[in-house]
Amino acid sequence: MAAVLPPGDRGVDSLQRARGRLADVGSDFDLAVANRTVDAPADTDHALPTHEEEGIPGEPAALTGTGAFTASVAALAESLFETTVGVEFEDDSLLDTAREKLA
Repeated sequence: MAAVLPPGDRGVDSLQRARGRLADVGSDFDLAVANRTVDAPADTDHALPTHEEEGIPGEPAALTGTGAFTASVAALAESLFETTVGVEFEDDSLLDTAREKLA
């Protein structure tokens, strides 16, 4: 299970609150993810930066991107699902790579 936190001080506060509430019921989360930030607070495992494009995309942003956002989503997926995504983020998007493998 992962806890996704908003950026800034609100995220740090909500992380502590979430930990406390889950501890009350004898549970915990595996990963803490800071959303829309480059620098992850000390208690988090991953940081997802803000995507460079705003608005509603025609395709999932994590699949069509080639930058830090897509690489961060892939790293999060690897940690969360205990697997290896195995995609290079040089020139092609994750979607382009998947299309090539399926062709």
